Amino acid sequence: MIHTDYTLPMTLILIQGVLGALDTLYYHEYRYRLPAYATESRDELRLHGIRDLIYGLLFITLSQVAWGGLWSWALLALIFAEVIITLADFVIERRVRSAWGGLATGELVMHALMAILYGAFITTLAPHWWAWSALESGFHFHAQPLSPWMVNALSLMGCGVTIAGLRDLLLSTLWLPKAWRKRLAFPWRRDTHPPSIVRL
Repeated sequence: MIHTDYTLPMTLILIQGVLGALDTLYYHEYRYRLPAYATESRDELRLHGIRDLIYGLLFITLSQVAWGGLWSWALLALIFAEVIITLADFVIERRVRSAWGGLATGELVMHALMAILYGAFITTLAPHWWAWSALESGFHFHAQPLSPWMVNALSLMGCGVTIAGLRDLLLSTLWLPKAWRKRLAFPWRRDTHPPSIVRL
């Protein structure tokens, strides 16, 4: 058991999760219908899938336990892996979306807000991570747990983003049969022409 109150970083990552869900549902799914155009957006979907799995792990575990000792370094690696993946995604998504009119302005603003939030999350988590690194290696329940609603919200987000990540990873594979690809792209279908995006 450890005594630490880290409501602030968890609140920041909770807000990050909400913005990420809105970004995914509105832009990736509704506006661009990326799952239906998995062939063109394969590289972007692969990055999204890996990043989603990282977020799923962070949401579910950090809401309940601290990563102690050697595990704290694994946590640090995951956090900074997300940074590298996001930077790569900034480059790749511009290439993928160029044929569809480029990135919508609203999505660019959303990405900027999420980058600021993630930086704030890392900054506010850093003192807690430092304390955790001195603990015995393993996972330690918090002496002062988060409120149940926050734990439940983050756990639910973690499950949702993990499912979304697995879907994106499957859609990004070359071997996936066409029939399965159509099922996974539901409710979107592949039109004759890719979506043309107005920059809003």
